[in-house]
Amino acid sequence: MAAGDYRLELVVLDTRDGTELDRETLPGQGVFSVGTTAALDGTVFVAAITGWLAALR
Repeated sequence: MAAGDYRLELVVLDTRDGTELDRETLPGQGVFSVGTTAALDGTVFVAAITGWLAALR
């Protein structure tokens, strides 16, 4: 990535051994995440400092 380019990725890890199970690049320029949460239906929400919210299922 060039200087000034930002991207956020949602990474799923196996908590037993740290193995990476999945990786998804989130849309837009997020700069950095201010929170991540999971809903009861399995949807994962990621909020970015720039004001956008990604929802992944």
